[in-house]
Amino acid sequence: MLGGCAASAPTPAGAPASDPGLVAEYTQLIPGSSRTYAVRFPGQEGELTVTLTGREDGWLVDDRGGRFRLTGEGLRDPQRYLIRTPLEAGTTWTAVVSASAVEHYRTSSVGSPCEVRAGAFPDCLIVESTLRRDDRMQLKIAWTWIRGVGLGRVETVARIDGREVPQTRQDLVHYDLDGSGGRSRAPGADAADAGADEGETPTWGR
Repeated sequence: MLGGCAASAPTPAGAPASDPGLVAEYTQLIPGSSRTYAVRFPGQEGELTVTLTGREDGWLVDDRGGRFRLTGEGLRDPQRYLIRTPLEAGTTWTAVVSASAVEHYRTSSVGSPCEVRAGAFPDCLIVESTLRRDDRMQLKIAWTWIRGVGLGRVETVARIDGREVPQTRQDLVHYDLDGSGGRSRAPGADAADAGADEGETPTWGR
């Protein structure tokens, strides 16, 4: 998702920030908004556009099968919280997604600058998760959320016998928050037209 180079208003000095309000500012779950990513996974590269189409049974839904809900505790999908309050570096939580799979989450950075293909931004939120597959392999995922823009990057790395092996990467190249065609394709940001099968690329890097 995304949208023109919209910058959110700063919290007034001395005023306490609302965590749920800040989550909304970082996620920008606006029906009609869309975001285009350069997508890379082993053997393929391409582009993926994700459009938030509306609401269904209390969930915000997109055209890639994603379902999301903002609550007083953060942003969640049907299985886990993707962002959890309080929005502070060091906040941790877990998600039990099956009898043998427990995901461990940690907010690693709040309010720091970041850079994606669409440009450089001054205020970003980074959440990391780990999932142990077996004694040899651990899967690590990092989400970068941009305040006033939405999801900027998802990176997945497998740690196998102590060695980190990159798996997938989604990097924002264009965002449109109001459905007008928006702005923000970075110069030279066109991904190689290798025809990545979008049906195999999850919305949120899973």
